[in-house]
Amino acid sequence: MSLVEHAEIKEQDIDGRTYRVLNHYRIISKLGTGQFGKVLLGEDISAASPVLDTPRSLTNPKLVAIKSVNRIDKRQLFYSHSKGVDTTTPEKIRREIEIMVKCGQNHVRHPNIINLLQVVDDPKMPKIYMVLDYCSNGELKWTPAHRATIAPKDDLITQVLKIHKVTKDLLQGIEYLHGLNIIHRDIKPSNLLIDVHGNVKIGDFGVSLLLKNENESNSAAPDKRALLREIFRTVGTPAFFAPELCQFVNDEYDFTDEQTMKQQREEASPTKLLQSPKKTGVRMDVWALGVTLYCLFFKSLPFNGDNEYQLFKSITKDNLQWYNEPPKQLVLDAHRRVVYFYDAFREFLQYTLVKDPSARPNVAQLKEHNFATFKFKTEEDKLVFLRFNEQFLPSPPQPLQPIAPPALAALVILPAPTPSFEPPLFPKKEKRSNSFSKEIGDKFRSLVSRTKTSQA
Repeated sequence: MSLVEHAEIKEQDIDGRTYRVLNHYRIISKLGTGQFGKVLLGEDISAASPVLDTPRSLTNPKLVAIKSVNRIDKRQLFYSHSKGVDTTTPEKIRREIEIMVKCGQNHVRHPNIINLLQVVDDPKMPKIYMVLDYCSNGELKWTPAHRATIAPKDDLITQVLKIHKVTKDLLQGIEYLHGLNIIHRDIKPSNLLIDVHGNVKIGDFGVSLLLKNENESNSAAPDKRALLREIFRTVGTPAFFAPELCQFVNDEYDFTDEQTMKQQREEASPTKLLQSPKKTGVRMDVWALGVTLYCLFFKSLPFNGDNEYQLFKSITKDNLQWYNEPPKQLVLDAHRRVVYFYDAFREFLQYTLVKDPSARPNVAQLKEHNFATFKFKTEEDKLVFLRFNEQFLPSPPQPLQPIAPPALAALVILPAPTPSFEPPLFPKKEKRSNSFSKEIGDKFRSLVSRTKTSQA
């Protein structure tokens, strides 16, 4: 990331159309409007001829997103000659730039993180400009009204492949952030963008928190308590809040006597939940990951309410709302065994949406789950998988209908994951009374055998 302290805006005429040019970035169009300014589509013309033909295609690697931020005063955001930060600049923007600089340290450009390429910070200009990666496929969409990303029009096989790709990308990106001691605190579909290659990238670090390494800072109790208080601030999006965060907010709404409220707060003390601020923040991000994946697959929130109090009560108390199971889709996991995709995905969600934060896994443990390790070893495996599953797809695909949550508490609270992973995580299932499983397995083995014979 580079810091540019001089901004020059000029105009350029191409084929009868006038474009604005910020330094060496030609402004093509407006992508959207945010809280502090606009997001523009730009093109880096530094290595091009002075007169260009027309705006290049969306696959142009020189395309960038330029976030313009309204300046509060005429001072710079960052001073190149000091380590200080201008505290009069909006905290959200200052925090976002600081964390994105940390993400790109040592010239690293992680494929699943929105990278900050340049900051144009001229005190004479009314705006600060952040030059970012451009993701031509926009943000992840999940509501029924949208027809992008993972949509109801997709057949179930397509949804399977897409949700698995999204999961793997998010696990890689979140793991990278946590390795840098960054807690995102606002993982949700609208903060996840898709680039031209189909990679999912995590963006919007305005409410993220950068923690110091424990060996770099004084680990005295007052500092740790202050950090826990910061982690438990209600920033982000309420529908994606973890239960432990909702508990503290709802304590303010409880109409109970003072003695009862005091007892409740002592029992739910942050220091009793988890002693490490980093572990606390990491598990909040894991919960938000689970809510995000649930939204993408089922097109609805797992917990909801008519107001904030009811929403937080639902998050802390209610069981997950499951949907009618789709036709069983057989997949090959990393250990070359046949497992049911829907069961694997549902168990993965249960694993992320454990209400007890001390029992909720971290990203490294999630990456060892059977759903996360699923992989086609060859294109032939993928073709056999698709052919075999065609017979189980409804035609046309039927929408999923909500049903009452299961009565089993185990679907919500799972035991703490063991440090060493021995696949599979699935509990043993009772044998079916009919021969459905054997029949499916026989058909699959027969199809693989015919495929290999025909190739020979």
